[in-house]
Amino acid sequence: MEPEKVIKVLIIKESLWQSVLSDIFTFFCLFSLLYINHKLLGSSWVVEMMIILSYILYITKMMPSKVKTIYLNTHTIAKIISETEAERS
Repeated sequence: MEPEKVIKVLIIKESLWQSVLSDIFTFFCLFSLLYINHKLLGSSWVVEMMIILSYILYITKMMPSKVKTIYLNTHTIAKIISETEAERS
């Protein structure tokens, strides 16, 4: 008898609109800081690199809080699917 497969399941903790609005706000803040650097601070490349580095660190820290990873075997997944289909009908 074959061992059951284990499948990686990603659970995303936000809706599509929440994700879109979050991305728009994040990019607005990033480009605003770069624009302020360009207009008011004389376009210093050191400041630009610090802004971009902090943006990358923010994104890498924020991502694990929005996505949860679980591992399920095929029997458990089939059970969850059948329960969900029973609730819908």
